[in-house]
This record gives sequence, C-alpha cells and structure tokens, in this order.
Amino acid sequence: MRSDGTLSLERRRQEREEAKLLVLRKRGSRLAFEWGLQQCVKSVNATPRLLVYLLREVCVLAGRLARGGRV
Repeated sequence: MRSDGTLSLERRRQEREEAKLLVLRKRGSRLAFEWGLQQCVKSVNATPRLLVYLLREVCVLAGRLARGGRV
C-alpha cells in the first residue's frame, strides 16, 4: 500500500489474478490450470500463490497419469 492509502498497480494486478483464479477453480480444475499457465507464460512476475497452485495441479495430474487415469 502506498502512503496515500491506495494500492499499487502491481498489487491490484495480483488481486485481479487471484480473483480470476478463484472463479476458474470453481468452474473446473483444467480451466484454472490452463489460465494460470498462460499467465505465467505472459508474465515473468507471476504471483507466488499462482505458482504454488500450478505446481499443485501438475502434481495432481502426474498422479492421475501414474495411476493410469485420465487427465
């Protein structure tokens, strides 16, 4: 937060990303994963929460594949 009480542009961007991720997670894991991956590709400054989410999803998908399930 800046001294005038407003959020920085970077912080507002992060909040928008997190809100979008929450909406997509409710719709379906695959949509959220694809969107998150696109955000990371577009921006080197991906939020830590987004990166943790993507890593968790990769582990889930790898587990499904290891058990012979569908992705």
